[in-house]
Amino acid sequence: MMEEVVLPEHLLPLGSVLGQGVSALDLCMVLAKVFRVQYTEVALLRLEGGLLRFIFPEYLRTTGAIPLSSKAVAAHTALSKKAEIFNNFARVKHASIFETIKPEPPLMGVDAKDKAVVEMWNRRMEFEILSMTAASFRNTSDFFKGRIPQVKEYGEIAKSAALKRLEWLDTVLADREFIAGPRYTIADITALIGIDFGRTTAIKIQENQKNLARWHQAVSSRPSAKA
Repeated sequence: MMEEVVLPEHLLPLGSVLGQGVSALDLCMVLAKVFRVQYTEVALLRLEGGLLRFIFPEYLRTTGAIPLSSKAVAAHTALSKKAEIFNNFARVKHASIFETIKPEPPLMGVDAKDKAVVEMWNRRMEFEILSMTAASFRNTSDFFKGRIPQVKEYGEIAKSAALKRLEWLDTVLADREFIAGPRYTIADITALIGIDFGRTTAIKIQENQKNLARWHQAVSSRPSAKA
């Protein structure tokens, strides 16, 4: 007999899909509705022998695993068994510059909830866009040949991942003006840097990515982007 799964009230919708014959996509689509995000913003991982392996999205299944001993958000969540917003961006000293000069509206958010959302999206742009374009450049460009150890295969994987994430970001921007919502924030700055840097290894916005192109044109035309 299987042990009965007791879900907290806010996760009760999951009860309809917990069982045999349910795909990872089905589960992630329900989770997306629960947390009011797009299903492409949901990741599903399985714990196997001290490693977290991606089940969804499918394109991340071959990218490796996350050790529980790492400082990754997923590893921290698995160990603590608590869902939480957990990152260190607010501890980085340069972030305080945005609070010191007090831009209007604030680049780091206007209240506690908004700040958490902005930080989350900024970290996503850092890890999913900027880090992938940088990894592609470091591992495939002749600029670094002989300067650092390069793994061309990883560079190509990073490039493929970056292009996939641009596809995803295009869908995110279908119903919002900027990365984190209706206002320009630090998340837009990080995303713009990552995308523009991607041109060094032919990572670029595709013709069919109209939402992403619209956003890129808007943020690139700002005076600060031209400085």
